[in-house]
Amino acid sequence: MNFNFGRVRLLPETRLHRTPLFDVAMIGHLEQVADLDYFFNNPAMLADIRMAGYGDLLDLLQASYSHYKIELDQFQRANKKDSADVENAGQQPEIPRAFSLQGLPIPLRSQEEFQQLFPLRDAAPAAASFISRLGGNYFWLPLAIADFFQAQVLQLPRRLWIIVVPQSLGVDAFMTPDAAVAPGSNALIDAELKNKSSSQQLEELLARQPALLRALDLPNLGLLCLPDFERLHISPSLTHIPRLRIANPLPAFLPCSSNTDDGVLETGAIDAEAPDASAFFVAHLQRLLQVIARFRRDVNLLLAFPFDMNRNAEVPRHSLLAVEQLQQWQKNGDAKLLRHVQLIFPYLQDSRGNLSSPCALLAGQTLATSTRRGEWRSVAGVALPTLKRTFPSISLKLCAQLRETPGLAVLREENASLVLDDERIAVPYIADQPSTNSGELARFIGGLQRALENLGLNLVFENQFAIDQSEILLRDFFTRLHVLGALRGSRPEDAFSLRRHTDVEGQVVFEIEIAPAIALDSIQVDLRSHQNNLQMEVRNG
Repeated sequence: MNFNFGRVRLLPETRLHRTPLFDVAMIGHLEQVADLDYFFNNPAMLADIRMAGYGDLLDLLQASYSHYKIELDQFQRANKKDSADVENAGQQPEIPRAFSLQGLPIPLRSQEEFQQLFPLRDAAPAAASFISRLGGNYFWLPLAIADFFQAQVLQLPRRLWIIVVPQSLGVDAFMTPDAAVAPGSNALIDAELKNKSSSQQLEELLARQPALLRALDLPNLGLLCLPDFERLHISPSLTHIPRLRIANPLPAFLPCSSNTDDGVLETGAIDAEAPDASAFFVAHLQRLLQVIARFRRDVNLLLAFPFDMNRNAEVPRHSLLAVEQLQQWQKNGDAKLLRHVQLIFPYLQDSRGNLSSPCALLAGQTLATSTRRGEWRSVAGVALPTLKRTFPSISLKLCAQLRETPGLAVLREENASLVLDDERIAVPYIADQPSTNSGELARFIGGLQRALENLGLNLVFENQFAIDQSEILLRDFFTRLHVLGALRGSRPEDAFSLRRHTDVEGQVVFEIEIAPAIALDSIQVDLRSHQNNLQMEVRNG
């Protein structure tokens, strides 16, 4: 915000913040150069990035930016001297590609921070290279950020990580190749990069690890959204209203000056040029979930279900091909991967007809509900804070059908408000218990894993030899869960049991059995500590 012709500038900056219950990450497209002056003057943002393990990349970025500012200052001084001699004027230094911060996880705590970091310098924002009649020619990441930072979220501890990926790579920018390094092994400078400039080193290091693995490397991550991944899976030929079919006109002689273009029979270049990835949605989803299940089983993916490719339907509807492929997947041995994703339908539409992802709005509401009431509380039936409406509108009959087959979380309009019908996932979280196909259960188990892992790390590194104190801390942790209503039972003894023993290798093992206040009999958690190595296994009791 600028006042007095730019002499007074207000920069939004968060106060000393508390750690949120869980972080939310978004991967998407954005074609804007970051304001690095604001970036390097935001200590909270820089501290979060360093805590995430990207301090070396920050140092390279700062060195590259300092070198660029020196070159720019020299160019401006030389231009003032040679203003009369245009031919001898030097060339302005080119802005390095790394200044768009593509590939670097960036923490945000408000939409104003995003607007200050990526200011809109032009009158119109950059257009997307992938254009569809229904999805539009704009990026969905900025819209998702605005939907996430709703009023309830701004009153609570929150942290939204965004990772910008190049749109030139298409869907591959969201995928992870088989030869990719595991999360936690952040790229370091090797012999090949030492002889290159800092900006070249930074560009290669940022491109070396996929964005998905960088997101999964965030320690407190709980929810993941991919708004522009959803946009790329909208068929480019779909429209809000199907084309009008009219009879061919009768042949007749017309003057040469007559306009015979009726605007209906023409076919735009979008149909022939734009790729259509909507048919491969389930295959792409399978690749995403394989990586999530391998590295971060506690993270839940929110993803919008694609539209059908049928152009002749009265209105766009859910993809029948994706439903058929999901039903086949649910019968396979790797169907358990689907418990890490919550598929949502339909999409959101504003008053101007612009389409956007529903996942960011649900992620913000989930964070607000989980922080205030607990991760085991469902957000179904809660009025969502938005003026947008669903597209297309869903009838109660179709809502019930999609909830059962293939197991979608359906948004619907109720009493002039937008609500989630049910937090449904496509498969039961526990294979032999069909009633466990709920998103709040998956979120509760994921939060339990993160909490126990943090607790176990504290026990290993801070109370390594105080085994009795470790048991006291574990009992206190589950007693507080019982008080908050997450566990069943009139007494804490009825809600959980804690057993400690030592195996043949000398490892201290805590066997924890709990009775959650949701549709699940029991969960057993094994914590093993041996030579500063912590192992955890969560299984059905």
